[in-house]
Amino acid sequence: MELSELAVGMEVSVCATIGDQTLSFPSQIKGIADNKILIDPITHNNKPVGFKNPAQVAFLVNDNSKIFRFAVTSIVLVKSRGNIYHMLELSGMGTAYNRRKNYRLYIGEEMRVTIFGANGPELITALVKDVSEGGFCIITSKDIDPKFHLRLHFQDQKFATDLPANIVRKIPGNRPGEFLYGCSLRIKSDSLSKYIMRSQIERTNRKKT
Repeated sequence: MELSELAVGMEVSVCATIGDQTLSFPSQIKGIADNKILIDPITHNNKPVGFKNPAQVAFLVNDNSKIFRFAVTSIVLVKSRGNIYHMLELSGMGTAYNRRKNYRLYIGEEMRVTIFGANGPELITALVKDVSEGGFCIITSKDIDPKFHLRLHFQDQKFATDLPANIVRKIPGNRPGEFLYGCSLRIKSDSLSKYIMRSQIERTNRKKT
């Protein structure tokens, strides 16, 4: 993807590695000037986030359900026409990016999901298709705005945890009125990684017997 293909209004995410955690912040392109991009400010606890090392930041663009990654050379807070933005300076072309390169564990069970939308939290039940160290996939008839973030209340007989995530892909499901949502974890979970590893070993051993 070329820099020239970026457009105001595109949905984007800024992924930052902080210590041993990778956080994902959804945003939207508000302005473009050459290789400089203005986006809605990234905030945490209602305060703008400061990014000290641009090498630890990835700029991801969602273009018709395809994700592209651009290298970031700088990211700073700026004020323009009375509004606060994060300005990113990008370099090179955007390369195709697979958020979930890790092993995907098939689940196929219904679980509770909280949607954090414009009108506050809403609890629904959705079919969890699979989970990985980087995210999960759910199927539901609920039409969810990709700008909203989710929390999957994952639970089976051996493991339970809450998984906050951003929606990175929304496509029609196999049945009329259904939607499939690909979600990227906002914070990586060591306990989830261990659960997936144990489950993978158990399933492999069952196949051998």
